[in-house]
This record gives sequence, structure tokens and C-alpha cells, in this order.
Amino acid sequence: MSKEKERLKECLHCSLTFKCKRSDTKYCTNSCKQMAYLKRKTIVKIIVTISPIIPEKKIGFVKRIINWFRKK
Repeated sequence: MSKEKERLKECLHCSLTFKCKRSDTKYCTNSCKQMAYLKRKTIVKIIVTISPIIPEKKIGFVKRIINWFRKK
């Protein structure tokens, strides 16, 4: 018999504290997971849309922002 460990974590989308069985769980529900994905997708789309008007020296900053949102 193996005991399942329950951990308390904070949802990355809504900041609600919840119990999770897996250590890699990031969201409290599937709807929070989906909403976080849509938010990231929308922000990346906006950044890609405005990137042609961003000066060349700011491109590295924009890439860091995109990578940050992809990790969440």
C-alpha cells in the first residue's frame, strides 16, 4: 500500500490554495488552467503584433516577457 501525499499549493491563475496529489500541479481546476493558457496566448499575440514597432534594442526585453508568460 502506498500513501498518497497531499500538498497544499497556490493556483498560478486565481491564487486559491488547494490540495494536490502531484508535485507538478500548477492550477486548482481545469478551468483555471484553460484561463491561464488563454491569457498567455492573448498576451503573446499582442506582443507579436506590436513587435514590428518596437525598436531593435528592445527586442531582447520582449523575448524575455514572452518566455516568462510561456513558463506560467
